[in-house]
Amino acid sequence: MKAQTFSIRGIKRQVFIGISVPLILMMGLTLCFAACSSEPEETGPVKIGYVMPFSGPAAFFGPEVLSGLELALEEADWQAGGRTIEIIQEDNEGDGEKTITKIKKVVELDKVDVIIGIDSPPALLPVWDYIVDQGVPLLIATCILENQPAPHAAIEDHKAPHVFRVRQQERDFNYQFAQWLYKNRGARNVMTLALDMPPGYWASEGFQNGITDLGGTVVDELFAPPQTMDFAPYLAKLDPDVVDTLWVWHTPSAAVGLVKTFDDYGMKDKVVLTGFDIAPEPVVPEFGESGVGLMVVDQYFWDIDTPINKAFVDSYTAKYGHHPDALGEGGYACGQMLLKALESSGGNSDKDALVEALSKVAADGLELPRGNVTFKDNQVYGPIYISQIQKVGNDYVSRIIYSE
Repeated sequence: MKAQTFSIRGIKRQVFIGISVPLILMMGLTLCFAACSSEPEETGPVKIGYVMPFSGPAAFFGPEVLSGLELALEEADWQAGGRTIEIIQEDNEGDGEKTITKIKKVVELDKVDVIIGIDSPPALLPVWDYIVDQGVPLLIATCILENQPAPHAAIEDHKAPHVFRVRQQERDFNYQFAQWLYKNRGARNVMTLALDMPPGYWASEGFQNGITDLGGTVVDELFAPPQTMDFAPYLAKLDPDVVDTLWVWHTPSAAVGLVKTFDDYGMKDKVVLTGFDIAPEPVVPEFGESGVGLMVVDQYFWDIDTPINKAFVDSYTAKYGHHPDALGEGGYACGQMLLKALESSGGNSDKDALVEALSKVAADGLELPRGNVTFKDNQVYGPIYISQIQKVGNDYVSRIIYSE
């Protein structure tokens, strides 16, 4: 519901001769006092510019993150701090040039108060300087705030006081995943197969370092472009007599074919198949029997056994018809962070006021479905989970087997 606008209208400019000057002055002061003491002018809704891919190779990201964000806002009746909230949705197709166009559109034409989204460094980095210059608060649910242009190249951090990343560092939790596999699943000689883009390099290096720091060996590292759907040439390089563990990160839609090809090649009983971000909840049934045993790591899985997560899962499943994954929880986390900031600021969405409020929320930490999280330099840190695909009755489901 919008606030009422109060103003003084229709005051005649003509002054009758019989009215004295003191009386005119008194009337003017009275009208001025009435205007100045009325409620503030209408500021309208808080506008969120949601810029994510809904088409292209990364089309899976946009709808899933948006689902969590909308659920958080719906639970708050789409308002906070006395202000209503609305989303202006834009499809950047996961492309850098299109991201520039969409970000400028929501900032300059739509006059958004905050931006949520941006899926990957190739989409973010071309528009980074503009985002820094504009100072509009940005909450990132997925994208890594680093630039590594090639495997093993130097990593360049990208930080700004108004940019907050509500996604765990992929390099960090893949490092922990590798060490857990070394200690608990006999991972000694590994091969990695990742997206041929900066996030793939970071996650792959995190996993590799986790293995080598404990004395293991990286037999080979492979990188496949985002549009890859045929993984036979890559899996042909896998020698089960040498490699005991394969770690994979690619798009979820492509990963289904990869896992099935892995099974068709007879590798399933010879090599431990592991991965990151390749088996989000809606995709798990598509792996079928080929996916049983697949172990993956992430910041969130739907079966976390806490009251706050159970309530989130119930609401999410009732609304969307399937369990949430890390993307949906990430969108929900962005929504929760924004709602708390708007309540703290009393609905003030001025850039400086909103950044200050978001910074306070980050300093205090958040209790989310994934667990309690903290922030350092606007980067979130929290628990990690390892899950495994299992067959329960006639259903294929993902179940947490370890958390830290």
